[in-house]
Amino acid sequence: MITVRSKEQLVRPPYTVVSTRGSGMFWQQKGSEIVRVMAGGSADFLTYDRLKEEHSRLASELSDWQTRIFLLRNDVGSLVGFTYAVPAYRDDRSIQYLRDNVFAGTGMTNQEILERQSRTALIGWTMILPTERGKGGWSMMMDVLDQQLAESGQYDEMERIVRHAGDYSAKIKKRYEGRIVYEDPFYSIYYGPQAYFRVKL
Repeated sequence: MITVRSKEQLVRPPYTVVSTRGSGMFWQQKGSEIVRVMAGGSADFLTYDRLKEEHSRLASELSDWQTRIFLLRNDVGSLVGFTYAVPAYRDDRSIQYLRDNVFAGTGMTNQEILERQSRTALIGWTMILPTERGKGGWSMMMDVLDQQLAESGQYDEMERIVRHAGDYSAKIKKRYEGRIVYEDPFYSIYYGPQAYFRVKL
């Protein structure tokens, strides 16, 4: 992992990664471009109606986004990718999954699992336009995201749920090799084969 000189920006031609927090003004300014990236990045597994539902959900949850990472093309300044992080889920269903799977056999109580989740970030959608994949932009976004989460002082671990499509799941395993605490494959009726990863920061 490289060291990001600025917490807000990383430049590595042909891309610039921008990180925003707070009011979500950047989201409002780039709203139509975010929809375009979501549509291009999910064309193989999301219907248009499902895409609209997901975009509406993301927009409504914007205030909860702790870290927002945007990938821009330097030559035209257009948005070509994004990702974000939020506090990990701590509802009853999530705690039950963690107790029965991630922390099975550890003897941890629900309260102890809740406390651990309070120090865990959940990485949300990570999208890049198909035309921009394989050019280093994904790694740039992950470099900024990982460092910001680690330096925030809020989190010790992160959760990721990724699709098995292509080599994405293998890409996650390679990036976080040696830091993966738990891995669990499962099937989603919306997204197909997926995998859950819990990773040390």
